[in-house]
Amino acid sequence: ELKLNLEPHAVPGELVSFVYHGSGGALLKWLRQIMFADCTYAQMDAELSNARSAATVLPYFAETGPLDYAPGGQGAIANLSLASSRADILKGAMAGIIFYFKEALQKLAPKGSAVTRLYVTGGGANSTVWRQMIADILQIEVVKTASKETGALGAAMIAGTGSGIFGNLRQAAAAMSKIECTHIPDQKERQCWDAAFKQYQNVKTTAIKF
Repeated sequence: ELKLNLEPHAVPGELVSFVYHGSGGALLKWLRQIMFADCTYAQMDAELSNARSAATVLPYFAETGPLDYAPGGQGAIANLSLASSRADILKGAMAGIIFYFKEALQKLAPKGSAVTRLYVTGGGANSTVWRQMIADILQIEVVKTASKETGALGAAMIAGTGSGIFGNLRQAAAAMSKIECTHIPDQKERQCWDAAFKQYQNVKTTAIKF
């Protein structure tokens, strides 16, 4: 029904599935190229503090994965005024990517797959602002791992278990996984982001036909 893929997990007897957005990082890279060419990603992050409000951005500029499987070419930037800044558009794009996952989590929850904690890694995880936005929009705890290369870390855990250094993968994860920081949802931001999410859904309903 939800068109989720299921694959064997590294832990025997377990399965793993993926909900992903095919162009989240690419969208921010595109915005940097056309609007923030004078900035590093760290400077873009700092400029977000000047954002008065977030534009409504539908992050369908390229194809997505589960649960929408959108073909791409349907991206949109809405709710702009002459007072809007490039930081407002950037903030809206970052929020739009999170909204994509918020919709997916809402569909998964009734099926018994409620998410209560989210671990972030990769380039996007370097943004303190974005990590807090994820926590505030999804209203769940967001954890940044100390390792930047979690794929390689997972391979090392499997190798350590296979060679007998660890008794099982859970022991390997306990020994090798380190947390850098944790973001707690800010309840004061919830009402604002709930309203922005409704705007996002309204624009999506009008602009995109799957």
